[in-house]
Amino acid sequence: MEQIAEKFKAVEGEMFVYDTTPRMSKELMEEAFVIIGHGSSVVQTFPLTTFKPAILFMPDKEFFTRNSLDSKFVANEKTHILAHSVDEILEICQQLQRDSQAHQQEIKAYREEHIYNLGRSNQFIANFIEKLVLKVQNDKKHIGG
Repeated sequence: MEQIAEKFKAVEGEMFVYDTTPRMSKELMEEAFVIIGHGSSVVQTFPLTTFKPAILFMPDKEFFTRNSLDSKFVANEKTHILAHSVDEILEICQQLQRDSQAHQQEIKAYREEHIYNLGRSNQFIANFIEKLVLKVQNDKKHIGG
């Protein structure tokens, strides 16, 4: 990550924060247009809370193959962008600065569809409670209550 920080400092006019605090501040998350990391929980949650993508820095291109892993378990194609070099990260950041709205809309749609949506959750909960009440009433009848 220090390599990335140094490269970004060299890019004139760019703002780059290398955050080493145990917990990233809400303000910093709101200001950022992207987060770069390599597997922390913040890299997983940042896109879902801010609608901004996360760049997963994986210099080892063969990591998933060598460990018999599907990259989809780590890198969600809707919320993450995989990068294997510092130069690739710079290119991705430049592209994101030009077209951040498209990514934000895609991440928001993904979150609404897959994270906070159980179909009709309010209807599901109402049906569940109704069935539970009916079951309790029937059990009382059979027990003699």
